[in-house]
Amino acid sequence: LHEVVCKRKSFAALIFSILLMSGMLFAFVLNIVVPACAGEQDDADALFEKARSAYIEPSASEEERREKEKNRYRFFWQDQYKNPTLVEFTCGNCAFICQLDEKWWKVKKGGLTPAICKRCRHVLAGVR
Repeated sequence: LHEVVCKRKSFAALIFSILLMSGMLFAFVLNIVVPACAGEQDDADALFEKARSAYIEPSASEEERREKEKNRYRFFWQDQYKNPTLVEFTCGNCAFICQLDEKWWKVKKGGLTPAICKRCRHVLAGVR
């Protein structure tokens, strides 16, 4: 009786050790061999790559917003549209010349809708 219990315990210990070793082998293959075969970079910088969105959110340029505001229906008690004073601004990213409202430079205009470049969608003034 004692021999049978001892054989069962030793067999259970053998099974558990085989499971442990196969789990360690699987973890090694999953974490080391598969990324090496897939051609993943081994740089430390690869761990800290910034995630980016797969789309660009639609955002209107300053000219598109002015056109929309000019064509907007106004009730009789609302002020009529007045053309803003424009200044030319060269985008630092793509050297495209944009026309912005003068209020951006006098710090009378702001908020969470920035003035962006029509060509490269780079923020010219405001907060993105």
